[in-house]
Order: sequence, then structure tokens, then C-alpha cells
Amino acid sequence: MSCLYRRNSYKVGVPHVNGRQRRRSILALVTGFIETILVWTGIIVGVALPLNILISVLYKYVLHSPIAWSNELSMYLFCWITFIGASLAVKRSDIRVVPYLFDRLRPTPQMIVSVFVQISIFVFAAVMSYFSFIWITSPSLMNTVTSLFFVKVWMFYTIIPFSMLSIAFFTVHRIAIYLQQWISVKRGGQVC
Repeated sequence: MSCLYRRNSYKVGVPHVNGRQRRRSILALVTGFIETILVWTGIIVGVALPLNILISVLYKYVLHSPIAWSNELSMYLFCWITFIGASLAVKRSDIRVVPYLFDRLRPTPQMIVSVFVQISIFVFAAVMSYFSFIWITSPSLMNTVTSLFFVKVWMFYTIIPFSMLSIAFFTVHRIAIYLQQWISVKRGGQVC
């Protein structure tokens, strides 16, 4: 496998030059901060979801008094963990690929394919971010309240534009890393 494309290589953003670690770019710092927020939010949601399901099952089958809001909360928490997981998968390049043909390409076509894939992900994330923000700020959603929580629905759906913006930042950072690696290889250096 070429140095230009390495799956699970989310630590690639800090290349070493002459044995010293190069300063991280602003983009790397921003994406690192966003990743930290996503990880901690994922931990909180990942603990809350099974806890909510456990409490729901206990109340329903042991106490014979089902909690009405637990199904709705589980649905929203599952939605959150899905979007958080998708964002982190893009950041860490854990997206499923079929490397059979890709690994047989030379480094330059590999870089072109990798950048094209990242640009496609960026366009999708940017469009989804834009339209989800418009959707969340629409009066119909801003004024809607959940049936059992009596909380504004838009609060639960904020994860959609946030995760899409995160994916957009992560793909821009990944493209910058690919281009840095490609330039380094073209100059005769080795990145990996």
C-alpha cells in the first residue's frame, strides 16, 4: 500500500522533518478540537442510550409501569450516536473501502482518487449542512415541541448540521494532508 493513502492514519497530520515534529496547522488544531467535542459527546450519548434502554426495560417488565418518553429519547440518542460515529469515521478514515483496485494504482492516481473521494464527501457534507441548517431554523421546526418531553424539537436535530460541518472540516484537513504528502513524495521525500 502506498504512503499517500493509509487507512486509519488520522495521526498523519503532523509530519516530521529532520527528526523534529513540525508545528500543527490551524486546521489541524480546529479538527482536533472538533474531534474532542465529538468523542466526549459520543461517550455521554453512548452511556445514556443503554442506560435509558435499561431503565425502560426495568420499568416496563419489572415494575409494570412503562415510561412513555423512553422510546422517544432512545430514538433521538440513537440518531445522535449515528451522526457522531459518522463524523468520527470520516476524521479517522475508517470509511469502508474496497482496496483491491486502489492498491494496484501508482501513487499519483491514488492521490487523485483519494482527493476526488474527499471532495465528494465534502460536497455532500456541505450541501447537507446547508439544507439541514435551513430545515432546523425553519419556523415549522422551531415552534414544534416533542410530544412527551415538551422540549423544542430543533434542539434534538442540531447534531445534523454540526456533524455535517465537522465532516466538511475533516475532509478539508484530509485533502490538505494528501496534498502535503504528495508534494513531499514529488520532492523526493518519504512521508511514511
